[in-house]
Amino acid sequence: MCGIYGWSMKPGRKPDPTLIVQLAQRNDRRGPHAFGFAWRTEKGGVGHYKQPGSIAHNLRELRPLGGASSAIVHTRWATMGDPQENANNHPFEITTDKLLVANGTLTDVDTMVDDYGLRMRTDCDSEAIARRFAQRRIRKLGLRLAASIEDALQYTSKAALSAAVLTDSALAVVRAGKPLWYLPTWEGTYFSSLPGV
Repeated sequence: MCGIYGWSMKPGRKPDPTLIVQLAQRNDRRGPHAFGFAWRTEKGGVGHYKQPGSIAHNLRELRPLGGASSAIVHTRWATMGDPQENANNHPFEITTDKLLVANGTLTDVDTMVDDYGLRMRTDCDSEAIARRFAQRRIRKLGLRLAASIEDALQYTSKAALSAAVLTDSALAVVRAGKPLWYLPTWEGTYFSSLPGV
């Protein structure tokens, strides 16, 4: 199963660079095949980046996150879709200012695609969660993400999925199954698939 982590900072605060590196190294074991991230820029827009390979071996690529008020990061353990084809890696673009990362394996993704009439652009099963999220017409970001995860749970045998969505004004994280770990600090809150940070 892949790893997800990220943070949301209080106004005017920046993430701790040491924690950014620790989170990357810790979550790399959950996904050494590819990594990607989305962040809220200092001007309020959303940037994103993804590439094949281990995040722990490419820490310099995390530089844009140093000033990010919010970020979502994904480390990919490739189960469906070749990670060398970068389109299969996370984050998935829902719109130009709304991106999603997810972890868990949709063992019956083809049925989910057919049941909801999803238009997939990649071979990665997690993209189905992003496409279902785009279809949902729930206004509140967190409730929309929770409903999309609930829809996807019926297409997995593991009963554990998590996802995070970042927009230019909000961050939502949902986990079904195993716990998601939170670390509140004076500058903001960090979250991770794995404990220990």
